Amino acid sequence: MEFNCCKKDESYRFNISISQRCYDHKPTKADHEMMSFCVATSISVDELLELIQQGHAICHVFAGNRRLKGNFLYTYSVFVDVDDSDVCMSEFILHCALKPTLAYTTASNGKQGKGYRYRLIYVFDD
Repeated sequence: MEFNCCKKDESYRFNISISQRCYDHKPTKADHEMMSFCVATSISVDELLELIQQGHAICHVFAGNRRLKGNFLYTYSVFVDVDDSDVCMSEFILHCALKPTLAYTTASNGKQGKGYRYRLIYVFDD
């Protein structure tokens, strides 16, 4: 995985949900059905990066820690998935008017027939 992190004020902290289990592969449909989350409260961008590098899945904050549409509570972040792109992540970010807080390539990046795949994460303080 390749990572790109724009520095944010180290004192800024936010909430996000993280999977209780780490994954060394792209989670399957069965993995997603069994996935449970816990809310990581008051974490920094650097701590979020560490969790992603360890293989945790991340998502917005949901009631009961179940990622279901009706359980959505709130978020401090927006995720943008870029799939099957002809443009690599670093080149893409160069041309973004609003730089992501954090970006990383996903598990299937560069695999046969998949093209470039990465996720941009924007963390907001408002």
